[in-house]
Parts: sequence; C-alpha cells; structure tokens
Amino acid sequence: MRTDVLSRGIFPSERRPTRTRMFRTSPSTRMQIHHAPKKGLLQRVRSGCGRRVRHRRLRRVVNRCANMAKSATERTLNTFRNFPTLTVGGMHVVDVLVERNVSGRVESVHDLFLTSVHGLTDNKVASLDIRELLSSGTLKSSVQFNYLIDLSWLIAQYPAKFREKPILVVHGSHGATSLRSDRSRFSQVSLCEARLDIPFGVHHTKMMLLEFEEGLRVVVHTANLIKEDWALKTQGVWMSPLLLPGKGDSATRFSADLAAYLRAYKVPALSKCADKLSEYDFSPVRVHFVASVPGYWTDSQWGHLKMRAILPRITEGPLVAQCSSLGSLTIKWLDEELSRSLGASPKLIWPSVDDVRESLEGYPAGGSLPYSHRVASKQPWLQQRMHRWRCDRFLRTRACPHIKTYARFSKDWSRCHWLLLTSANLSKAAWGATAGQRFLIRSYEAGVLFLASQWDTDMFATEEFVVPFDVPPQPYHKEDRPWVYDLPYTDKPDTHGMSWQPS
Repeated sequence: MRTDVLSRGIFPSERRPTRTRMFRTSPSTRMQIHHAPKKGLLQRVRSGCGRRVRHRRLRRVVNRCANMAKSATERTLNTFRNFPTLTVGGMHVVDVLVERNVSGRVESVHDLFLTSVHGLTDNKVASLDIRELLSSGTLKSSVQFNYLIDLSWLIAQYPAKFREKPILVVHGSHGATSLRSDRSRFSQVSLCEARLDIPFGVHHTKMMLLEFEEGLRVVVHTANLIKEDWALKTQGVWMSPLLLPGKGDSATRFSADLAAYLRAYKVPALSKCADKLSEYDFSPVRVHFVASVPGYWTDSQWGHLKMRAILPRITEGPLVAQCSSLGSLTIKWLDEELSRSLGASPKLIWPSVDDVRESLEGYPAGGSLPYSHRVASKQPWLQQRMHRWRCDRFLRTRACPHIKTYARFSKDWSRCHWLLLTSANLSKAAWGATAGQRFLIRSYEAGVLFLASQWDTDMFATEEFVVPFDVPPQPYHKEDRPWVYDLPYTDKPDTHGMSWQPS
C-alpha cells in the first residue's frame, strides 16, 4: 500500500477525532495506534513501510485489544490485512486476533455469511474471510473441494502453526497438471482427482471439511481457492456450527446426504471421510445438503430433483435465480423441467456490461462471468428475463458476483420462503436434465438449502435474512446489454481506465 494513501486514511469517509498514541520501532518505521473515542478499541494500525514489525509495545497493544474486545471488528481485521508483513510473535496480526476470539466476532442467525471484500466496510452484513474459517479451532486436518486452486496461496491462508497439518485437495481435470506439479513442494498435501466420465462435466463443488480438536465444521461456499475470488468479489459462505463428537443426524438428514455425496466419488480417501462423519453430532444443523453428482440417475437424490423432493408446494410469489455463468438453455427445460422442481419460472439476475465496467475490478471481473457470444446468440429470449446486479443493501454492488443463489419470495418481496446457496450455475450440466427415462447430470456441485420451517417460522423476513441482492430486482432497460465475456468493450473505459479486448 502506498504511503500517500496511508496519509489520507484508509477509511476517508469515516474520519473522526481520535486519541492517537505513537510508537517508534526504528527510525524508518512508525506505528500509529488509533483508539475510537467511545469504545476505546483498536481501530487502525498504519505502517509507513513494508518491513516486518516486531515490538513488545505493539504486542501489548494487540493483546490488550484482543482481550478487551468481545470480538475484533471487521473494520479492524480488514485494516490489518493490508499489511501482510505485520506480525506479532511470528503470527500475522489477523491470525492473532481471530485466534483470540473466533466464535463471537461475527454473528449470523442462520450461519450464512458473505465474504469480506477488500476496501468495503462490512458493518451491514455478517462476513467472513478464509483465514477466519481456517482459524476457527485447533486444526487437525482439512479437506478442500474446488474447481480452481492456487495451492501456494491456499497454504498461506492457514495459520502458520497449522500449515503442516494434512490437507486433502479434491479437484477435477481442470488445472490437474499444475496442481500435481505444485503438490511436490508440499508434503502435507494429498490430491484426489474426481472422475468425470461424462463429456462437458466439471468438478465445481466448493466445500471444506475442517476437523479440529474441538469438533468438526462443514463449510459450503462459492469461491475458488484463488486470491481474486476472496478479495474483490461477492461470495457466499455457510459455516456449520461446531459439531461436537457424538452421534446423531439433523432433522434435515444433512450427515446422511453429505456421506452419500462423499461416497459417490468412489475414492477410498473420501469414503473414510464419510465414515468419519458418523463420529459427530449433526443435530445442530438446520440446512439441507443439495448436491449434484455426474451420472445417469433414476431417483431424486441429486440435482434439481432433490429440490423437487424437499421444497414445499408454494403457489405464488417470484422466484429469483442469481448466478455467475450461463449455459446453453431451452425454454422447455427452464420453464417446464427446472421450474417444476423450483416451483416457478425464475427471474434471472445477470450483470450487465455497465455492472462489470463499474465494478471494483473493472472489465477483468467479467472473466469470472463466462457467458459466451456463441451461446448468447442462440438464446436471445433469455435477455427478456434478465435483471441488473444490485446489492446496495450490503454495499456489494461494485463487488461483482461469483455467488450463486436461488430464492423464492412473497408477492411483495418482504418475505422469503427459502434460499439455496450453491456452486451450481444455471445450466443443465449442473442441475441435470431428463434424458429419456433417466436423469443426466454432468458436473459435481454442492449447496445448502435454507427452509424457513427449520427455523420455526413460515417465512424469513427479507430485511433480516442474508439475501445477497436487492429486491425487487431491477429489470434491464433497452440500453442495457448482458455481459458476454468474449466480446470486446472499447467504447467506455472501466474504473481503471481500461478497455476489454478478449484474447
């Protein structure tokens, strides 16, 4: 970070009088510890250089902050993240604060979070960073399921003292060669390549199994394991309660469904993980596990047929599908097959060209929104159902969505019947499609379904629930164009003054 940015303040719109204490650790390094006048908690740490800072006074300040605060504020942690070389006792300051108080720092009634976005204040929504997920206990081992994986970056997100713990990485064929090459540098990492026998399928599941000495956590999310996905995009995370050793499944059969999914890989290492689930008490879990597994199926265990089996019958109210990739669709599949499972034909939230151009990343954000010109030109009817990406309620409008959600609302949008957070985009490969007497799925996907009935209510209040977009959604106007990632955009520069010329 440049020093001229530091001199203006990290949060210029939130400047207010503070009491300031100065610490000099060397002639070239100066630390400013700012205290908010009302609460007296550590708000900002600024460093004038990138060198490693180790100082007993700084350690005392951080220790006092962590002990005084019931939880470190999201603003504090976001500020610390701007200084990757700032360490206390060999640990990054974020790791210190998160380790002191993980359980109470962020509250979410439904265990549903958005990821933190660099440069944005998270005072309106429960949010989490990947470091916090991996620091939520004394780690023994972990399993990472994903599509895009930067192994070096992933290892660096683990707290230093846990980086040598066993990690099983479950991946697809995409990037497999690079992963195998990178794995040679990390003896603690084992790789498991998912079988993809059906053409055009991918391993798209984004999930973590985190075994701690204190218990187990299951995390279902929407982000690839790369830096960009956890920094500047809108992503969703469901983190289970800490599941203690014991016996018992949830009312939603979460453990049984997750175990069936793990065994569907037909890999010994994941079958062991499935067996391990029986050692933990899943009764605190309130969500349903909804997954897709490649194959030809005759039952309703996977894909949109699983949704059809779970969802209650709802006769009215809009359905919204919000995703980050669009496949080749047909009106019949969307309005008859998928709609029969989800209960209605969906309104589609898809970023426009201007949504991408005005985002934090500018046009490069559109590289994570694959909708090709070849596919778009075959289904112009879909644009009539499109709505702009807007998330002003959580200050995420400029953070392009990589999150995928499907939700059913009341007629006036004030209440929500259910919401699905998933890795599944709007495609037949992800959700499945009828093929004769069988049901064809091409890809691995995983999600969690929030049903209001599991929280002893008939519907969620939209304002109190983490619905990651503004409602009602804003339809496209005549001048709006849907983002198509392989077309050039040179008429207007993006937020960084750049144009878009796809290679």
